[in-house]
Amino acid sequence: STLLASSAASDVYKAAIEKTNSDIETENTICKLLKEKGYKECFVELDDTHLKVVIKLKEATSKDANRVIKCIQGKYNNKFDIEVKFVED
Repeated sequence: STLLASSAASDVYKAAIEKTNSDIETENTICKLLKEKGYKECFVELDDTHLKVVIKLKEATSKDANRVIKCIQGKYNNKFDIEVKFVED
């Protein structure tokens, strides 16, 4: 019975690690995509389906935010709730 508990716990940990690795890969892919669109400095954090994007950009407008959201939604088929924030420094 202890072996079964350890096996079940091991499966839970493996699944958590796989999800974390998948999330990191998604974050990196989105950063790369945004850099290709001209947003050179960005940070992406994925928490389940909530995606936080922080981009360093002077004088950002709502058009920039829409462009970022559409770019991500286009690649991921509206999979995420996206929050975009721009910082100047």
